[in-house]
Amino acid sequence: MTKNSILERWLNRKKTTDTKLNAVPKHIKDLPIGESAPLSYGQQRLWFLQQLFPQNPFYHYVDVLRFKGILNVDVLTQSFQKIIERHDILRTTFLFKNDLGVQHVSSQMELEHSFFDISDQALNLRESIALDLALEISRQPFDLSKGPLFRIGIIQLTDREHFLVLSMHHIISDKWSMRILREELALIYQTLNSGLSPSLPKLEIQYADYAYLQRAKEIDSIHLDYWKSKLNGELSILNLPTDHPRPTHASYNGSLITKELSTELTNKLRILAKNSNTTLFVLLLSAFKVMLYRYTNQEDILIGTPFANRDEVELEKLVGFFNETLVLRSDLSGDPSFTSLVQKVRQTVLDAFSHKDTPFENLVKHLKPDRYISTNPLFQGMFLYHKVEPTPSFGDQLMLEHEPFDFGVSKFDLTLYISEEEDTIKTIFEYSTDLFEPETIERMQAHFKTMLEGIINDPDQRISRLPILSKNELKQQIVDWNDTEVTFPKIETIHEMIEGHVIRIPNETAVIDKDSQLTYTELDQKANRIAQHLQTLHVTPNTPIGLCCQRSIEMVIGIFGILKAGCAYVPLDPDYPIDRLQWMLDDSKAPIVLTQSQTADIFTNINSTIFSIDNILETQPSDTTILTENIGSDNLAYIIYTSGSTGRPKGVPVTHSNLIHSINARFDYYPDSPENFLLLSSLSFDSSIVGIFWTLSTGGCLVLPEFRIEQDMECLSTLISKYGITHTLLLPSLYSLLLQHGDAERMTSLKTIIVAGESCTSTLCKLHFGILPNVNLYNEYGPTEATVWCTVHHLSKEDAKRTIPIGKPIANTQIYVLDQNHQLVPQGATGEIFIGGAGVVKEYFNLQSLSTNRFVQNVFSTDVRSKLYRTGDLGRYRVDGLIEFLGRADRQVKIRGYRIELDEITEVLSQHPEIDEAVVFVHADDEKTSEDSWSKTIIEDKQTQQIIQLLQLLEPDQAEQLIESVETISENQLEYLFKD
Repeated sequence: MTKNSILERWLNRKKTTDTKLNAVPKHIKDLPIGESAPLSYGQQRLWFLQQLFPQNPFYHYVDVLRFKGILNVDVLTQSFQKIIERHDILRTTFLFKNDLGVQHVSSQMELEHSFFDISDQALNLRESIALDLALEISRQPFDLSKGPLFRIGIIQLTDREHFLVLSMHHIISDKWSMRILREELALIYQTLNSGLSPSLPKLEIQYADYAYLQRAKEIDSIHLDYWKSKLNGELSILNLPTDHPRPTHASYNGSLITKELSTELTNKLRILAKNSNTTLFVLLLSAFKVMLYRYTNQEDILIGTPFANRDEVELEKLVGFFNETLVLRSDLSGDPSFTSLVQKVRQTVLDAFSHKDTPFENLVKHLKPDRYISTNPLFQGMFLYHKVEPTPSFGDQLMLEHEPFDFGVSKFDLTLYISEEEDTIKTIFEYSTDLFEPETIERMQAHFKTMLEGIINDPDQRISRLPILSKNELKQQIVDWNDTEVTFPKIETIHEMIEGHVIRIPNETAVIDKDSQLTYTELDQKANRIAQHLQTLHVTPNTPIGLCCQRSIEMVIGIFGILKAGCAYVPLDPDYPIDRLQWMLDDSKAPIVLTQSQTADIFTNINSTIFSIDNILETQPSDTTILTENIGSDNLAYIIYTSGSTGRPKGVPVTHSNLIHSINARFDYYPDSPENFLLLSSLSFDSSIVGIFWTLSTGGCLVLPEFRIEQDMECLSTLISKYGITHTLLLPSLYSLLLQHGDAERMTSLKTIIVAGESCTSTLCKLHFGILPNVNLYNEYGPTEATVWCTVHHLSKEDAKRTIPIGKPIANTQIYVLDQNHQLVPQGATGEIFIGGAGVVKEYFNLQSLSTNRFVQNVFSTDVRSKLYRTGDLGRYRVDGLIEFLGRADRQVKIRGYRIELDEITEVLSQHPEIDEAVVFVHADDEKTSEDSWSKTIIEDKQTQQIIQLLQLLEPDQAEQLIESVETISENQLEYLFKD
């Protein structure tokens, strides 16, 4: 049978009801003689997964028991053999017969067992050797078609201490079954050890009978409709803060970390559950959901929880795989109190269990959730709760101990097991080692305990206010990582810092462009003439003056002339649309625009007066003294306009104090100052501030390349060589091109490269250290509102191994990563970056409402005037105190380093008479839309894992494409896959 004919049969299948299903038995009955038992729904899923990962132990079920006392090994193995004879499922293998997956029960099957005597090993090594052997036994793969699917290993540490390792494939067992095994093992062992023959009540049915009935049952539409309603809409993926990027394919490698709550805390939790008219299950599930909410900032939390589907009395003593899974969805929006959330979760749990008779596999099939290769459908986190049953007695001479065993697997991103014993509760976090480091889970354990203590102290608190960080973590984030105080010399204006070099090095070159150059004295004299001219026009301090120039000497003269006059320059890019330039002039109320002769003609019909800098400089020098008495650190230095979500750019007013701080912080951080700085930024791009003011404040030379030279990497590297460039600031994307296409031999003068404006990648880091290993590379971050920069990181080769951080706060700056309720998030968790300190401006220009929203009270400062700027950028603190940038929280993006508000573009497009509605999104040439990219990836990848996970959920045309690429599953297996 060809794959095409299989596909055709599937596409044209009709929903018919098998006549044998019309009369479903009310109670479980024996499987009809001569019929092969089908796989239960749960078994079918595990069978598929086993075909895909035959060597992976992630669906093994393992118990490790410790015997203390006199153990009769022969009697123990005989006891297991009796249990195998009693339960058909322990003699079952799984075959593909007549195009169906079926259960085959062998009449007899010998116990697979091994014995290891390590009593001759050094006493201090025996425990670790035993655990290594247990791990080896538990991870040995099973062959579902051959069996046996149950094995034991006995490890002798001493003549009075043994380990017993029970390893089974999950397809034949579950947690309830393991309890049955232990109880029957104890009873049979004691009987045989006494020389008697064990006699247990005959089992009325076997697992195959249950599987037959489950397959015969029709899905109850009432239950299914409930789940369709409960799980409608978009199902969010749990965005946990991971230490490593999610791999393309999950390995299911994992580990466990266990912590024990104190008896006092345990008792208080029990009392709270009782007073809340609920159970510990609901109470602790609610706390787990709150912790995930605090870690992820997600309000729609979906958690899976397993339950034993053993409603019939006949099933209670039966070994087999009866587990089903419920999806517990909670809406945590509105910042409810914990008490009210518990009641909502309680109702969710009650409703879910009342509609539990829908197999999870059928639920997924009918809901058809979005599927991703490396994540589980519907939920990525699990919650399990169980009371620890007393260990069965093996007689007076033998004691049994049972502890969780970590055999290195995790089926989900994160699972919380709650183990309740008589006096204490244990919290066990099982986690994917693909995603998390042990230290992260250790912190998570501590956070969960801290939050439980906070719940006990005040269960009526809003969930956003429940404590989650320890006192040490709070101190670390608020104090230690923000201990940046530095005292700098008192300077009133930024141009004072430059004027000092006019006296110290009057004849040194200050600025060079492609046509000319100026010494510090010449720059000062020409700037004075601009300032004098402006003051003759009766400008007052803080008057905005438009400055529209290409990168040129006139641009630098204009900046310093405006500052010397006590005014603030407003950078205007001559390449901007005239409507945008007009808006900025009108908004800033700039009465004057300084420009160049070649750009003056772009301004027509505007209210501002236009002056050409070169024309002013051609006039006779004035003897008028420049008035400076009203110019101080609180005066504006510039107003720079950035993209705004209202459809209009927004002005950021930066004072001399802000700017001086920004430059002083560079003196504090960088080991060497620019000798020759290559400025590649437009005047309207705030990174131009770095080159202009840092260079000239230190007596260096500012090199201004010709327009658009950055489009030719050969010319750029030649320019670096020609002028002996030591420092420059580039977009990461531009620097990557320079490294790949420039001439490295012409860039030997470089000492410091700064990248900013875009995310710095590990690929760029590797490229840099491979080509210019002796050049210092720095990654800076900072919005215009924080005067260009607020964090910095000095890169090393080691940084290429993970996400490149944006570093730590610069001098006199504080960085906080907060959630939507302005609470500190745990280390590693994602939050919004808030900035405080001397570089943060006070407000937006002429935008009071927006200013109130973005410049908020600094709750971490005792100074009531202190503000924090909320950036809209997402980030997280690493355990080493370095910050990682994780993108935008809103719809603002960066394109080639420019901040773009997508809503601004939407607003402008909507004003067009021919456009009713507009939607704007970023689309890179090397990216696909999410659905197309997803489908294409699946088709090209040709991994059977994707076939199993996704094929039944695809539309027919998508499935047809996918089938064409199948190479790793047989036609018969495909037919079985389609049969439902």
